[in-house]
Amino acid sequence: MCIVRKFGWLLALLFMVTACEEKEYLYSDPTDFVAFNETNALFSVVDDKEKNEIEITVSSPIVSSVEREYIIGITLTGADGEAVENKHYKIPSNTVVIPAGERIGSFKVIGIPDYLSSEEDMFVNFTLVSASAGEIANFNNVFTLYLSRVCEFKMDEMPGTYEIESSSVVASGGKITFEVVRGQGSNELLLLQPYAPGVDLTIKIVQDITGAYTVVMDDQLLAIGKNGSSELVRMWARGTGTWNTCTKIMKLVLTPHQEGDGIEYMPVTEIIKKVE
Repeated sequence: MCIVRKFGWLLALLFMVTACEEKEYLYSDPTDFVAFNETNALFSVVDDKEKNEIEITVSSPIVSSVEREYIIGITLTGADGEAVENKHYKIPSNTVVIPAGERIGSFKVIGIPDYLSSEEDMFVNFTLVSASAGEIANFNNVFTLYLSRVCEFKMDEMPGTYEIESSSVVASGGKITFEVVRGQGSNELLLLQPYAPGVDLTIKIVQDITGAYTVVMDDQLLAIGKNGSSELVRMWARGTGTWNTCTKIMKLVLTPHQEGDGIEYMPVTEIIKKVE
């Protein structure tokens, strides 16, 4: 009788230990759930890079003695700029695993730069769509990944042949083709006679705090020509603009004025594209 009682206590104790271990990883506590660590991230997909990938993490507030697996889904909104799977990005696996003894797991997203825009971000919304039996996931938790195509800037590749399809500076408004060479400074370029014979323009390429490349043109002689009364006019201008490293297009806003009169004319925008 005494032996039976001892075994009875052992069985009860074993049941209690098993129940505690089960509670640790079956989320009996409703506060124990898995969710994305962040709500969004920017993924800069670099052109010509061998592999573009980013890791997105999910986490749990508890450590489990078993491996936990969750399925990742994609929520489609139909909005403009929504990225398309296998065109703008791909996911090697739609599951994320939190290893035993860990609180954090992650899955990878690979960016495809070919069809991404370098001017506007695209986006995709990831969600948790399932969890193992007995576990709790935050199914209302959405992670938005913004994808942007980025091309590496190389100053040595800037020289070449450039073209202005329709100029706002010259009276004809026709196409202008000219050469660009390196200037004296490390970030300077020389535009060879784009608007008038013998008049070259110097611009500087500067990277701003966001990582984008801007164009700066100090006040300088822009062109020499004749006005309606056949008088010789020396037109000066200063300018600022942007350089798109992917499309090889410079948008330069020029503010012209006549030499000596101090009167500025309406700014004009020149779209300058590298063609060779």
